[in-house]
Amino acid sequence: MRRYFNYEHKARGAYILTALEKYLRNGDAYFASEADAFRICQRKYQNVSLSKLKADFDYLLENGDLVFEGSRLYLYKVQRYEDFVASELTSILPHNVVPTHPMVDMDVSAGVRLNELQKEAIQMARSHHLSLILGGAGSGKTTLIQALCLEYFVGGKLVLAAPTGKAARNLTERTGLPARTVHSALGKIPDEDFLDPVKWSTIRMVVVDEASMLSLELFAGLLSKLPANCSLVLVGDPNQLGSVGTGNLIPELLELGCPVTRLEQQYRQSDNESALFYNVTNFPKLFDSEELKFDDSFKLIPANESDIFKVVQEEAAKRHLAGENVQVIAPTRDDVKRLNEQLQQVVNPPADGKPEVTHNGITIRENDRTMILKNNREERCFNGDIGAAHVEPLEGGAAFIHVPLSANRKPKFYSAKIGSTLALAYALTVHKSQGSQYDTVIMPAGTDCQKMLRRNLFYTAISRAKKSRSSLSAAKKPCISPWSRRRSRARVCWLPKPTRRCILPHEHELQIPSN
Repeated sequence: MRRYFNYEHKARGAYILTALEKYLRNGDAYFASEADAFRICQRKYQNVSLSKLKADFDYLLENGDLVFEGSRLYLYKVQRYEDFVASELTSILPHNVVPTHPMVDMDVSAGVRLNELQKEAIQMARSHHLSLILGGAGSGKTTLIQALCLEYFVGGKLVLAAPTGKAARNLTERTGLPARTVHSALGKIPDEDFLDPVKWSTIRMVVVDEASMLSLELFAGLLSKLPANCSLVLVGDPNQLGSVGTGNLIPELLELGCPVTRLEQQYRQSDNESALFYNVTNFPKLFDSEELKFDDSFKLIPANESDIFKVVQEEAAKRHLAGENVQVIAPTRDDVKRLNEQLQQVVNPPADGKPEVTHNGITIRENDRTMILKNNREERCFNGDIGAAHVEPLEGGAAFIHVPLSANRKPKFYSAKIGSTLALAYALTVHKSQGSQYDTVIMPAGTDCQKMLRRNLFYTAISRAKKSRSSLSAAKKPCISPWSRRRSRARVCWLPKPTRRCILPHEHELQIPSN
C-alpha cells in the first residue's frame, strides 16, 4: 500500500478525493460504507459519466488512497491521523501525570481573584499531560488562561495557541499574552503570526483556546510535538461549533475519560435575570426551543416569512446608524451575501464624491465595514480582521483599498482582491463570527433557515452578544432542529486499536515522526 496520496488535480481520481475531503469537514472521520461515499461523488459530479466515476473510484481503492476498516471507508490520510492519535492516547491516558512543583498564589501573582473551581482547574492542568477545561460563554475561561500561563510564560516554556488566526488574535487581546495559531506552532505555516519558531524541547505547557475547532490533523500534530513532561490543556465551549475538518475531539476525549474541569459560574452578563443570560447559561439543559426565554435582552421580532430579511435589515441599519456595535449573523453564505448588499445600501449608500470600486460583482465604498479573508504576513493581517475601508481610486476604474486595524496596522489591497481576500462584513456566517463578541447580535430565523439552525450553530450565534442584547427575526418562534447534538463518525473507542504510527511524507501534509 502506498504511504501517501497526491491531491494534484492531474492525478487520477483527485477530484473524488477533493469532494470526499470537503464532505468530511463536518467533523466526520469516515464514511459508513463505500456506497455512501460513492453517492456523495455522484451528487457532486453529475457531469461525469457513471462508468468513469466508478472506474476512478475503484482505482483509488486499489491504489490505497481510500482504505477500508471493516465496512467503514477512510481517506488514507485521515485513517493514519486517527491511528496515530489512538496510539498516543493509549500511552498518555493510563499514565496521565506530569511532575509539578507547588502552585504559586494566583490571586497575588496574576492580579486576579480565582474561585475554587478555577484553582482546581489550574492544578489539574499542571499535573496532567492532557486535560480539558470546558465552560460556556462568560464562564471565566480567559481569566483562567491568564493565571494558568503566568508561571510558564517567563523563559519560553509556554505555547499559547488557537486553531485560527482570528481566534489567536482575540486571545492575545483578551489575555495580553502573545498567542499564535496551532499551524504556526507546528511549523506548518512558518512565522504566520510573526512570532519566533517554537523550541519544543523547552516547552512545559501548551494551552489551546477555542479547542472545539481543533481538527484531528492539528491534534495529531500537537501530540507529535509534546515533550515528555509537557502539559497540553484544551480550553473550549463544547456547545459551540466544532472543527471545520475531520474529528469531533472534545466529545471523544470526554468519552475516553480525559480529566476535565467544567466552569459553571457566569461572569459576562451584567443582569443575571436577563433572558439572554438564561438562554446562554442553561442552553445544555434546554431540550426544546419553546423553553427559550424572551425579553429586551433576547428579543423575538415577529415578521411575515417574506419580510424577515427586510426586518433584519431595518433593525440592523437603525443600530448601525446609531453607532452601536451590532453584527448580523446568518446561517448560510447566501443569506450573508444578500444581507450585506441590503445593509450596505442603507448604512453606507453611494453619494457624490464618495469613492467606491467594484470587482467580482461586489462593491466596496468608502467607510464600508470590510473583512479580510486571508492571512497576509507582509501586511500583518489575518483572516477575520474587520475594519472600515478607505478607497484610493486609481486610473482605469481600479483602486487600492486600505483597511485600518488595531495595533496601528494599515493593510492595503488592490481592488482585484475583492471577493477572494476582501468582503463586506455587515453580515457574517456563524463560523466567521466564532471567537468574537459584539454589543448586539441580530439573526434571521425563518423557515428557510431551519435546516441550518442546528443546536451548536444557534448557540454560537446568540452567545456572541456580550451586553445582554440579542435579536431573532422570525415568522414564529424558531424551531431549532435537531435540538440534540449529532454524533460524528469518529472512532470513539480509539484506545483498543492503536498499533502503529504513520509517516506522511507529502510536503503539504503534517509530518508525524515514525517510531
